[in-house]
Amino acid sequence: MRQTPHPMRVGIAVVIAVVILLASTVHANAITFDTDSGGNVKLATTNACPTIDKPAPFEAWFNIDDMNHRGFVDPTNQTPWPFAAKIAQIVCGAAENSKIKIGMYFIRALGTMTDAGLGDRPESDPEVIYKALEYVHDHRNVEVGFVLDGGTISPSSAKNLINKRLLPFSKIFWCLNGCFNTNSSSVFPYAINHEKFLTISDTKWSDGVDPVVYSSSGNFARSQIRNYLQEGSLIYDDHKLFDIFSKRYDAMTVCAATGCSTSSSFPSGLSLVKDRGIWVDPFYRHYTDADRGTAVSFSPQPSTAVDHYIRQFDGVDCTVDKKIRIAMFKLTDSKATQMVNALVRLKSRGCDVKMLLTQQGGSTTISSTVVSLLKSASIPAKCTAVAMHTKMILIGPMTNNAGRVLYGTANMSVSGLRYSEEHVITIDSRRASPAYQESIRRVYGEYMAGWTELNKTSKTCV
Repeated sequence: MRQTPHPMRVGIAVVIAVVILLASTVHANAITFDTDSGGNVKLATTNACPTIDKPAPFEAWFNIDDMNHRGFVDPTNQTPWPFAAKIAQIVCGAAENSKIKIGMYFIRALGTMTDAGLGDRPESDPEVIYKALEYVHDHRNVEVGFVLDGGTISPSSAKNLINKRLLPFSKIFWCLNGCFNTNSSSVFPYAINHEKFLTISDTKWSDGVDPVVYSSSGNFARSQIRNYLQEGSLIYDDHKLFDIFSKRYDAMTVCAATGCSTSSSFPSGLSLVKDRGIWVDPFYRHYTDADRGTAVSFSPQPSTAVDHYIRQFDGVDCTVDKKIRIAMFKLTDSKATQMVNALVRLKSRGCDVKMLLTQQGGSTTISSTVVSLLKSASIPAKCTAVAMHTKMILIGPMTNNAGRVLYGTANMSVSGLRYSEEHVITIDSRRASPAYQESIRRVYGEYMAGWTELNKTSKTCV
């Protein structure tokens, strides 16, 4: 028997309905996912693997339109959400004998949640992704691997379920206290493998070798996909970007499997140096294929480095790029002073700065220290009506899409920018050749439209 929703859940559903109504104005993605006769994104199964047409060089999408299926409004509805089905269709594009490498903070598999009166709640959303991985492994000889965080985020019961579901078709590596942190678990700094990426070495979408890098704010888990606003992005046929992520994955697995006491453990061409007992990337950013306008920055960073975000903020010419929009899951006390000072410097140069934060999510809330700093600096900061897990910064002009987007996994925190495994991708239309500018401008517009829709239902929390 279907249960009557709790009154609070009904109230939340009303708020979500407003978000969905507003989100309907966001223009369609360029990417075309395979759909059924009813317009639903087709699911991957162990016997079928629907995929997409050839994508543009840059693609991005949110789960805003999926919010009407939120699990905590109707927890008995086990139908996978389109956001997960879209990831599965990317996986289904893997070519024969290719390799898929996945770096993730945590994933969930099989039945991992139990709620009073509801029984076991299966992980139906990531399951459709696992079916796609299983399909390409079984039918196309695709090699699949995961490197995950092995700390408290995945207790032994969860690891057992993950192993049971995934080991038949994939390799699994577990990092502890971060992959690149060689300090013991009882020694500061505390680090985690906080990555969320997927690479495919070759796809079926065109002739020749055409790799993919998928990046997201969300982990492969029902709770992530249904309880938080998330974004996903795809960068297609950028060989250098793929190579950077692929080698980084390989290095993480080495640390997880056998330890990494010396740099000789790492793949050739990967430049890491040890600082505070942590293997850090000494480069501020890595540029990718020529004319793409793309760069990627990684954490952990050296102790003397200026954070990715602050360096980007301090390099903005506010007479050209006046509009700064931020959607950030977490701004912590330990990083707030530096970040707020950087935003104040932007404002003093004439930039229009606005920030969205998540008031609460998991164990995170906006502290009184952060509130005080933002208020004293007169930084316009609001909280979204729906919990938001994005780490997104938009920098561009007031009247067009010729800007840049920063997205990835790093929160505005010391752990995210100093100790944990993270990435921040920057795509910049003005650094790109005409062949890529239109695609970047479209993605910039999609991210800006998403930010604007979230802001319409935001509330004052600072």
